[in-house]
Amino acid sequence: MDSPHPLAVALSGSTDAALRAEAEACAERWGLPLLLRRPKAPLRGLLVQARVLVVFGENAVSLWDRLGHVPGGPGLAALRLKEIAKGRAEDPLQRLGELAPGERVLDATLGFAQDARVAARLVAPGGSVLGIESSLPLAVLADASLRREGSQGRARIEVRHADSSEVLRELGPASVDVVLFDPMFG
Repeated sequence: MDSPHPLAVALSGSTDAALRAEAEACAERWGLPLLLRRPKAPLRGLLVQARVLVVFGENAVSLWDRLGHVPGGPGLAALRLKEIAKGRAEDPLQRLGELAPGERVLDATLGFAQDARVAARLVAPGGSVLGIESSLPLAVLADASLRREGSQGRARIEVRHADSSEVLRELGPASVDVVLFDPMFG
């Protein structure tokens, strides 16, 4: 038997054509295999063919492995964005990063893209966010979740799988206005 792929794309139990097209586009964009299963076959059966799966479901895109799964999506960023929209609270990124419309932000520890979502709202219109994630599964999950959400009044967020220290070395002077590092991973 061949060794399993490190990462692959799969579908939840849905046979929806739009969902399949979304999964196919993700697999093509990231150069990953798309694994299909028989109707009603358990998803865990695909974990023989891949160690980690990016699974497209009707309600979320999730990462699956033998230990369980975690959904992508805005998470707590959704609450932070609501507070910003209502003008009730100043977000720490707003206060500490002094982010303003039109600025270019590099999120060097993208993860689930929570801070990137908030930064993208704060630098819109005209700004941009480049999110760097060293974990390929997390980069694919963040990218798929962000694409599914659409821009919703925020600046564009580009996701790259790379080492942030290498990206920082490659960027020219004044390429970005603000660099974000999550202190847990920086």
